[in-house]
Amino acid sequence: MIYDCILIGSGPVNLIEAMFLSKQGKKVLVLEQSEYIGGAWGKVPLKEGLPDFQLGCHIWDVEPKAFKFLSEFLDMELVKMKPQPEFVFKGVKLPYDWKNLLFYIRGKLSPKSGKESVSLNKARIIPAKYIYPAGGSLQFIDRLLCKVASFGIEIRTGIKINKLEIGEFTKAISESEIFEAKEIVLTSVSQLNSISKNGEEFKFPEPLLVDYIHGHLLVNDTSLTKFSYARLPGNPLIHRISDETDHVKSHGIEMKGKKLILAAVYPELYYKTNKEELAIMVMENLHKRKYINKRATLSSHHWNVFPTHYIPKDLRPEISKKFSPQVRLLHTTNMMFSIRDNSERWSQVLLG
Repeated sequence: MIYDCILIGSGPVNLIEAMFLSKQGKKVLVLEQSEYIGGAWGKVPLKEGLPDFQLGCHIWDVEPKAFKFLSEFLDMELVKMKPQPEFVFKGVKLPYDWKNLLFYIRGKLSPKSGKESVSLNKARIIPAKYIYPAGGSLQFIDRLLCKVASFGIEIRTGIKINKLEIGEFTKAISESEIFEAKEIVLTSVSQLNSISKNGEEFKFPEPLLVDYIHGHLLVNDTSLTKFSYARLPGNPLIHRISDETDHVKSHGIEMKGKKLILAAVYPELYYKTNKEELAIMVMENLHKRKYINKRATLSSHHWNVFPTHYIPKDLRPEISKKFSPQVRLLHTTNMMFSIRDNSERWSQVLLG
């Protein structure tokens, strides 16, 4: 079968793009190399009666165009996060937006340090109000997958495309199958070895591999201590955390004196530490920073690793230029930025 378009990867941006194309009468296929759909927003099974839950903790950048599109397209209520997300700098809890201000100042003071820096236009002094789905990321991905199902879009999981061969049609080649389409859509994290066109082979350099590792900690804690999301630069163990308890409750599940905390830990510690010991270390870290009650205990824990391969940033424009129109690249390193940038054309078709 010759498809009008094959999209490699099943993250939210690609899924919306697939619906956009399908609504125009195009035959589309989504290929996903893992066994679940949703990319970094996919779900993993948990224990103790909890639902399948999102891989890790997320936050949405403040992008009104993206908010408007998602709330209308997915018929989803967006609410202000309570409490608002925070950024912890040298032990002091600050408004989340101030991280960009501090990173901007650090970049100016130490331009060659190699540490994270941002442009001035992202450094808000007056913090914005962050909003999120009322039911959390779980509601978002459930609504999105339900919408995809209503379009009848074909999705194949467990298929890794290694190379593309551009001819009359473009072949997407895995170890065991070949798929053909008029157009291929890649993302910033598509993992390919090469693209061939007119007898020339373009080989991809080694991608930047980042393992995003999250622990889902079910904690016995009856205290009223609450937080939504926190970024923790300088913490030797955890770099971000989120409290998903209220989101679980919004799905009709009684927590009975328990909280669900998601903690993103650094790979080097994860791979050299026993997982029971690591969970205890995270608990102690959360105790120390007063994110959970000092008498809170661990009920259970679950760990997952989400490997992400980034196409080098300076290579992305070259791919788009060299292989257009047969190959198109969607920028997806930040979901909200990508939805903002594509919301106008998506709205004309999907909301018209």
